Amino acid sequence: MEIAKIAKGIAGEGDVEKKLRTEALGTMRAEREHKEAQAESKESTLPDSDLIFMEALVSQDVRIEELEKDQLTDTFSRSVFIPRMQNILMRLSHIEKRGDRRQKKEGPINVTFVFCDLDYFKTVNDEHGGHAFGDQILREVADIIRQNIRETDIVCRWGGDEFVIVLPGLIKENASAVSEKIREAVEKAMIKKYGERITSLSMGYFVYQVGPEIDEDNVGKEFEEAVAQADAANYEAKKRGKNMVICANELPEETIKENLQKKKGGEAK
Repeated sequence: MEIAKIAKGIAGEGDVEKKLRTEALGTMRAEREHKEAQAESKESTLPDSDLIFMEALVSQDVRIEELEKDQLTDTFSRSVFIPRMQNILMRLSHIEKRGDRRQKKEGPINVTFVFCDLDYFKTVNDEHGGHAFGDQILREVADIIRQNIRETDIVCRWGGDEFVIVLPGLIKENASAVSEKIREAVEKAMIKKYGERITSLSMGYFVYQVGPEIDEDNVGKEFEEAVAQADAANYEAKKRGKNMVICANELPEETIKENLQKKKGGEAK
């Protein structure tokens, strides 16, 4: 089996790392069997062997310790998320360097970054009970996000009313579907609980293709540019009327640059 090959491949690692990866592979084996029972789900661009290995790597980095959490939303804090995510990108780049994937002409390793924030959040604070109510909304939205993603996906409270979601292994169409699912779930939950859409999510996503060239010298820049692309798409969603999902990969480069400049300049969203 492919899992056996992967397990054999990590036999030379240190005891602690080998133990962690072996445990992660066991968890991934159970998840894989569940996915195989749902044959209609074809979200990954990767063959099973690389998908399982990738998920095993990611799963070690998505376990949030109490001190690593954003205390309001129980998602990753930004200070922990950034180095954790950079480490994941370097590990995935190492998979690309193996060479056997490219010889088989298999697709690239995709990691989707989704940048989202709440619409009309200032109004929520000003007109619906102040910051305590705003905090309640943030907790509810974070819970909805977690309920609509996989265990190997990552959620970070980027700051204020902004979240970044990381979806490894999805092609563009499926990244869009997941984002739309989250957006619709937030909209429906707000209407159901409060009788109106007091807030919603504007979302921008960027499908980043992991290359073999990522290392300690450039991983910071690669990560920042990926998040910036998603952020620019998020800004575009705001401009077009809010409560929608926009793909950065489909936007002209000039639009990306313009949106980032406007956001940096502090223009109203």
